[in-house]
Amino acid sequence: MASNFRIRCEKKGANLHVKLYGDFDGCSAHLLIRLLEKRSAKFETISVHSKGLKTVFPFGQAVFLSSLRPIRAKVKSMVFEGPLAERLATG
Repeated sequence: MASNFRIRCEKKGANLHVKLYGDFDGCSAHLLIRLLEKRSAKFETISVHSKGLKTVFPFGQAVFLSSLRPIRAKVKSMVFEGPLAERLATG
């Protein structure tokens, strides 16, 4: 995992806000995937905020996108926000 990568989660009612900070590499992607897998069935909406990310490395992006479909199937709504949101949501 990138040494500066962090995830901060905030619960707001039936919604979970996942805020990402630092550099997003392959290990960071696995960490985020595990978190989303554990929490996806517990919330109506999960919002992933990319404002705090500095860099999304291509390998981290590929790892995350390859695991995103089953996670999206478990949650009612998943929203990606911020300047790097498109890279995390669709590639």
